[in-house]
Amino acid sequence: MNFSNLPLLHASAGLVAAKDFASYEGKAPAEGCYPESTRPVRNGERFKFNLFAEDSVCGDEVGKQFQFGRFLQVGNAESCTNKCVNGVSDSLAHSLMGVDYDCYSGGCDCLYSKGVLTGTDCDEYFNGMCDRSSSLKGVGSVATSIMSVEKACFKLVGTEAEDAEVAYMRRRN
Repeated sequence: MNFSNLPLLHASAGLVAAKDFASYEGKAPAEGCYPESTRPVRNGERFKFNLFAEDSVCGDEVGKQFQFGRFLQVGNAESCTNKCVNGVSDSLAHSLMGVDYDCYSGGCDCLYSKGVLTGTDCDEYFNGMCDRSSSLKGVGSVATSIMSVEKACFKLVGTEAEDAEVAYMRRRN
């Protein structure tokens, strides 16, 4: 089979050829790895995450990916959302837009709008494992998904209220 004419698909680790999907054929994430929802609690406040899309990463309303801080070797999506809520500062927990989780590697990406993460945040909470690059310009709540091998996008419920402010800022710029 010739895969040379297949399109490239974006994955958080870089570009992969569509043929790479074949290498994951037959593999399935562990039972319950991508639950319909998770509900971690921080200081008595419940954060609800809903599964938005499998085999995808989260995007904003115009399809831009979010900046993220990454935790490694997290056992499941529920543990991932818990780390993103309780393993960071109060400010970061309340700036969270969603989570991209990889059941195969245990990679847990806590997603933030452009400009929220600082270098200090990356060092203090994520051991420097962040991507704050200018190509990641997602703002507002999770509204779309972008195909990505092995990942699932979880949207934080309640972030939609920020979308009105984001739309206003986009009109001003």
